[in-house]
Amino acid sequence: MSVPARTLAGVHMIQLARSQWLMIDDHYKPRFLIVEEPVVLKETWETHVKHVIRWWHISPKERTVQAVCDGLIAAEAWCRDADAQERAKKAELSASLDIRKSTMANDAHR
Repeated sequence: MSVPARTLAGVHMIQLARSQWLMIDDHYKPRFLIVEEPVVLKETWETHVKHVIRWWHISPKERTVQAVCDGLIAAEAWCRDADAQERAKKAELSASLDIRKSTMANDAHR
């Protein structure tokens, strides 16, 4: 069964079921699970259907809620932003490690 994937910057969305979407990264590693489900507001005790974003984990008990959004597009945007922030942190760390390596190499040649 072929399911079309929607592509975002570095993140791809696959629909698993009627109300479930899995966000995977460029290396096909699952990142987030988006589930459309009823949420009760504590202030008014009203029930609304929201898109709940959880970190992906193989065990359902280990999946933690990261955000609650008012629509699928907002949930996609949240996942894209979270992925972009993580990529930026990794790039910054990688750049700082490269600077340290080049500094250590220069010191070794002296």
